[in-house]
Amino acid sequence: MKIRKISALAPLALLIGCGGAGETILADRADPISMNRSMQFSGGQQFVEVIGAPPDGASAAAVVDSLRAPPGVAETRYVAVAPGGGGARLVLEFGVATGGLSSCARPRANAAQTLLLTATLCSERRTIRSATMRAAALKGPSSPGFEAAMGRLMGVLLTPERKRTNNRD
Repeated sequence: MKIRKISALAPLALLIGCGGAGETILADRADPISMNRSMQFSGGQQFVEVIGAPPDGASAAAVVDSLRAPPGVAETRYVAVAPGGGGARLVLEFGVATGGLSSCARPRANAAQTLLLTATLCSERRTIRSATMRAAALKGPSSPGFEAAMGRLMGVLLTPERKRTNNRD
């Protein structure tokens, strides 16, 4: 019998995949309870805080307007709100070298990391799920591929992992 080691205290960072040339998404895997809670972010109206700005200097409203719910997730209307709010929200941090677990409590931006975006689903100060993307398409909403890259990032955040069908892990 195989014993699986699962740590509920520290999320496991897994390389999720590459969507386009030079694009990488790294996700902090949440426990199953947290993943189920992420479904509160699908459908209806969802608040989005934008910390920092993409390299093209686009406004928070322009960034939020480019968000779309991934396939299989209820139609969602994303609304830009001022940073520092509470409740259930998505926090997008442009240029953050580290983020995720602390993004809900104290988000920050770092202009030196221009093609890096951390997206975190928050419930008050608690992180539900987080993913970081590095891609050339993150220059801003006016650049080709930005909306598609954001769609892939939202897909990682809002859709569950595929379950393995064998016992070889």
